[in-house]
Parts: sequence; structure tokens; C-alpha cells
Amino acid sequence: MSGRGELRASAQTLVRRFQAGDETAFRLLNEQWIERYFKIEAKDQSKLSDPRKTIIEPGGAILLSTANGRSVGCCSLLRISDNEFEKSPYFPPYAASP
Repeated sequence: MSGRGELRASAQTLVRRFQAGDETAFRLLNEQWIERYFKIEAKDQSKLSDPRKTIIEPGGAILLSTANGRSVGCCSLLRISDNEFEKSPYFPPYAASP
């Protein structure tokens, strides 16, 4: 991983830490996956509406995968306790916009 928190997976694909402006892509990617297999619940809407407040600030992390400047996947680690995290990966066969 570079000093900027990026990992180049291939010439076109980059995995990087969540940054300002990623909120919409993170929400869209997760909504696509949830709606495909489940139903969006209030707890999902809460996390997706403000991922910085609900995931990152409590000690979790979000990674986004981009290909040619487009968000194509994401992964989040939700902090449950000091020693416990819940992993929530999502790398769809299709990509969200932006």
C-alpha cells in the first residue's frame, strides 16, 4: 500500500481508503447488493446515509475499488469492540456510478 492508502490491483484497478466524495458510490454499491439478496432495513439506511459517522469514526474502515475512475466495489470493517470487527465486502459484477 502506498503512503496515500492506495493499492494498485492492476493497471486499471485501484483499491483505496474511503475519502470525501465517496458517499454516493458507497451507498449505491451497497444498495445494489442488499436489494439483490435482501431488503434494505432502517439499520442499513442509517449506515449508508453517513458512513463516515457510522463506520469510520467509531474505529471502522471503508475501502473502495475503482477501475478507470469508476467505483466498482467496496469493503467495510465495522468495529464491534476493541478486538472484534464485522467484515462487509462487496465487489459486484457491475459498477455503481460515480
